[in-house]
Amino acid sequence: YSPDTTSEPDMVRVYYGADNWERKRRAAELAERHGETTNQIALAYVLGQSFPGAAIIGPHQPSELQDSVAALGVKLTAAEIDWLNLATEARPV
Repeated sequence: YSPDTTSEPDMVRVYYGADNWERKRRAAELAERHGETTNQIALAYVLGQSFPGAAIIGPHQPSELQDSVAALGVKLTAAEIDWLNLATEARPV
């Protein structure tokens, strides 16, 4: 998905907000810093929440499943989670 791909109206309506694109940009930045994929950072974010939750994935090929499973080893700091959640502008160290 990208801001320019609007062929699925429901996806656009639900997820295509400026805040979500900023979260995705920040996840990509953290992924580069950590040496992980953006998907792994996003899953680590979901799995690192204090409230009970689950990450539902939909891999289309084995490599996508392997990428998602690798997210179990990614640990984000509280500062990184706050930054991904747009709670702070300051980039975590």
